[in-house]
Amino acid sequence: MLRTLSRTVLVGLLVAVVGLLSASFAQGVLKYAIAQPGIDGLDPHLEIPGGTVMQVYTMFNGLVRYPPGTTDVNAIEPDLAESFSSAESGRIWTFNLRRGVQFHDGYGELTASDVLFTFNRVMDPALASPWISQFGNVQSVTAPDEYTVVVELKEPDPLFLVNLAGHTRGSILSERAVTELGSQFRTNPIGTGPFQFTEYVPTQHLTVSRFDDYFRQDEVAKLDAVQFLYVSELSSMYIGLQRGDYDLAGGVDSKQFADRTASIGLNVVSFGLGASVALFLDTHIAPFDDIRVRRAFAHAIDKATMAAGLYGATGQPWESPVPIGSLGHTFDLPIIEYSPDTAKALLAEAGYPNGIDISVLMSDHAVYSPPMVVLQDMLRASNIRMELQTIEHSTYHTQIREHLTPVVLYSALRPPDAGIWLREFLNPAVPSTNFSRSTVTADILRAIEAEGTVEGKVALYEEAQRIIVDEVITIPLYRRLAVQALQTWVSPNYEIVNTAIYYPDHLEFFTIDR
Repeated sequence: MLRTLSRTVLVGLLVAVVGLLSASFAQGVLKYAIAQPGIDGLDPHLEIPGGTVMQVYTMFNGLVRYPPGTTDVNAIEPDLAESFSSAESGRIWTFNLRRGVQFHDGYGELTASDVLFTFNRVMDPALASPWISQFGNVQSVTAPDEYTVVVELKEPDPLFLVNLAGHTRGSILSERAVTELGSQFRTNPIGTGPFQFTEYVPTQHLTVSRFDDYFRQDEVAKLDAVQFLYVSELSSMYIGLQRGDYDLAGGVDSKQFADRTASIGLNVVSFGLGASVALFLDTHIAPFDDIRVRRAFAHAIDKATMAAGLYGATGQPWESPVPIGSLGHTFDLPIIEYSPDTAKALLAEAGYPNGIDISVLMSDHAVYSPPMVVLQDMLRASNIRMELQTIEHSTYHTQIREHLTPVVLYSALRPPDAGIWLREFLNPAVPSTNFSRSTVTADILRAIEAEGTVEGKVALYEEAQRIIVDEVITIPLYRRLAVQALQTWVSPNYEIVNTAIYYPDHLEFFTIDR
C-alpha cells in the first residue's frame, strides 16, 4: 500500500485515467521507453544506473543547477537556493534558500533543517551512498536560521558547486518524509521537483505526474505525466516505436539503435557529455599485479575500431583516465597504441609465452555486454583468452564492489570536473569503487584536495592523469554520446547540448502534439 488509503485511491484513479488516455493517444502523458528491466529504488542518494538517475531527477532539486541543457561549470545557477556566495577562497559556502518551496504530497515547506538533514544523511557511512566520496571535503553544515545554510569545507574548493549540480546526489530531501517513511522512502520518494511520484509497477513502469505547486511556476510541467516503460528487449522496443506505443526511447546508444529508429521515421538526436566507458585492472589479482601484463592488455585493444563498430559517429575513442569534456582533462598524454605483437612480447617477458587465460564477470546490461563480447574476440589476437561470466546488472554492481573480478568494465557519466572521476574511481580512500585497488594516486589526490585555486587543481589533475597512464591501472575505451529516438510529434522545447545525467535533463519542457 502506498502511504495512505487516500493515496492509493488517487493512484488507482490516475492509473485508470492514464489507461483510458493511452488508448486514445493522450496528449498529456509522455510514454518514455527505457532499455532497462526495472529499478532497484528511487532514492536519489542510492541509485546508480543512468536510466534510474534520470527518472529520479524528475522528482528532485538541488541547491544549485546547470542552465537547462548545459553543463558549463562557470554558469551554475541557484535552484532551491535563491542565491549563494563563497568566502575564504571557496572554503565557506553560504546558501540563501527560496521561501515557500513545497515538498510533494503535503510534506510542507523546505527549510534549512531539510538541507542539514540531507547533507548529514548522504555523508553517513551507514547509508552507503555511492556518492559519499563527493562530500569528503565537507567539515560541517550549519543553519544560522530557517532559510540560510552554511557549508564549511576542510580545504578551499572553488569547484564545490559541481558536486551539487545536475545530478541526483545533490538532491535535497524532506527530513519529515524520510523519517516517517523509513525504508519505504526508496519506493515512495518525496521531492520538490516538477514531477511527483505516482506509481511504480516492478519490471513494468514508473509514472510521475505534474506537480502544480512547483516553485518554478514558469517551469511547471507542460505534460500531465510521464510514464517510464521498462523495455529490455530491443525487438519489442522497435515494434512499440513503429506502432506509436512509445513517444520517446532511450538507454540504448548503439549504431544499430540509431540506424534502426531513424529508418522507421523517428528523429534521432545525440548530445553530451556522454558516458565514459573504461576498464579497470585489479592490481591485487594475478596476472594484473604485473605492470607488463597490464600494459599488454592495453596494447591488445583497438579502441577506434571498437567505438566505431558499437556506436558509429556517436562513439569516440578515449585515451585520458578522466572523461573528455571535464575540467582538467588533457590530451597531452602518452598513448598506448594498438599492437598485438607488442602485447604478446610483453606477456612473454612477464612469463606468459603462450598468453594468459582469465575469467571475468560481465553484466547482462545492453550497454555492458556488447563491448565485452567485442573485447573478448579482439584480445584473442594477442593471446589473451577471456572467459565471460554473465550476471544480472544489479548483481554485477554489487560484485565488482567486492572485487570479485580481475577486470571491471564501467560506464559512467559524472559532472565535468576531473576531480569527481578521480575521487570516485581512482581513490584508495574509496575502496568499493577503486576497482584497480592501486594506491599510486593517494598523494596526488591529497594535494588536489588541499589546493585552493582552479588553476592549481587543473595542473594537479593533469599530473594525476600522467601517473595513472604510466601505471596502466585503468584503460579508457571510448565516450558514447547519449542517443534518444523521438517520435515526430514530440518536442523538447529547449536545446540540449550537454547534460550531466546522460538523458534529457528537463522533461517538464517536453510537449506532445499528435
